[in-house]
Amino acid sequence: MASTDTEHLSFEHGALTFSAQAMGDGPVVLCLHGFPDNAGSYRHQLPALAGAGYRAISLTLRGYEPSSIPADGDYTTETIATDIFGVIDSPDTGPVHLVGHDWGAAVAYVAAAGAPARFKSLTVMAVPHAGRFAREGLSSCGCPGTWAFSIFPGSQTGWCSVRIMRSSASSGGIGAPVGNRTTACWMP
Repeated sequence: MASTDTEHLSFEHGALTFSAQAMGDGPVVLCLHGFPDNAGSYRHQLPALAGAGYRAISLTLRGYEPSSIPADGDYTTETIATDIFGVIDSPDTGPVHLVGHDWGAAVAYVAAAGAPARFKSLTVMAVPHAGRFAREGLSSCGCPGTWAFSIFPGSQTGWCSVRIMRSSASSGGIGAPVGNRTTACWMP
């Protein structure tokens, strides 16, 4: 398939089905959208990534379409991270490059901390590392829009902070191979 043709995919995890858009061939870059966006948020990045030799997949996250609304109402970042693991395991792609924006970044941090061997790299946008939230709180971290996480009780930001900080302390980064590839000039 030409890198400019958008494929429409679906992935199943448990009783839920997630739609995705994909382009290209090569190592997988899995893109997670923010709130209140959807998989179409990466419509400009998919062709660029495909053109650079990657298979870019933009996933619609849990609850953003009728087929992915859980009966139990579980929208914790930990549970959404298991959805990501299910997508990675579905085509058996091996470790992927994970990209998260906004809410997708919060999920990406938890996924990378929970299973670092499943990821070649981690790129997050618009959300600082949870360790920064833990040290300075939501209001003092100097990041516009971070108040949003305080209004989502299911986001488990506190749990996320503790888990990532513990993982960081024991492995020298978010996770063994992932944590070592963070930008040298930025410390969470």
